[in-house]
Formats: sequence, C-alpha cells, structure tokens
Amino acid sequence: MRVRKAREEDLNAIYMMGFDVWGNEYTEPDYLRACGDSAKYKKGTWYILEKNALPISSLIVYVKQFSLPEKCAGIGSVATGQKYRKRGYGALLITNVLALLREQDIAAVYLFSDIAPHYYQQFGFELISGQQPYKDTQCMVLAFDSVDKLSDRIPEYF
Repeated sequence: MRVRKAREEDLNAIYMMGFDVWGNEYTEPDYLRACGDSAKYKKGTWYILEKNALPISSLIVYVKQFSLPEKCAGIGSVATGQKYRKRGYGALLITNVLALLREQDIAAVYLFSDIAPHYYQQFGFELISGQQPYKDTQCMVLAFDSVDKLSDRIPEYF
C-alpha cells in the first residue's frame, strides 16, 4: 500500500467512494458528472491510498483557499470504498497526508466533520469552540505548532 497524489484516471474511482453517502439525489452518471464539474473539487489536490494499484481511500487537500489562515491547510471529502471500510484504511491515509503536510511547513490543518468528531480526535483534531455556522458539520483543527487564535477561527466551508 502507498499514499500518492491522485491522477486524472483515479478521479471516477475517488468520486464513487462517496456515492452511497453523498450521491443519494443522483444517478451514478449524474453524480460522476457533478463531481467532475465541481469547482470546489478542482481547487484541491486529491490524495489516495492505493492497494494493488487500486485507489481504496481518498481525501482532498486545500491550501490558500476558503479563507484558510496563512500556512494552514484544509482536508475534506475523506472516503473509503465500501468494501474496504472499517479496516483502518481511511486512518492510514489521514495519518500519511498529515505527515506530508507537516513536512510542507503547514502549521495547522482544518476539516469539517459530518461524522462523530471522536474519529478525527484520534489524530489530534480538536473541535473549534463557538457556534458552528454550517448545518450538520463541525469544524475541527489540528495545530502542529503553536498558532494563535486557531481555536476560534472557522474558515469558509470546503
């Protein structure tokens, strides 16, 4: 298994990892088209965990967008293919991508969680205090270094 930046030919497989959760209002072809046309998805860099040359888990990284503070990144759209879930693959991908971001001099990483926050707390993410402005999500942050006021700054939803 290895973690790498996704290539163009990986994108449909990446999008389909979340179809059962995020695509309920679409047919499969319409969902793939919507994901492929997504301006938000085009702004980020996709990473995958591959096993036997197949993408099995994915996430997207944003830098210098969505009002993220200087030297901060955001991760989102964390997904694992249905037949690979509950085996730690998503956690392995997150751990590796966080290490890559830290090596790139990123001071902190934000994410918006639409699942129970305890999953992301295992990686060191903390809930940002105060009112959450986005329905059904909670903004979390993981600071690699001491960065002032990260715990009360919520970027735009990504």
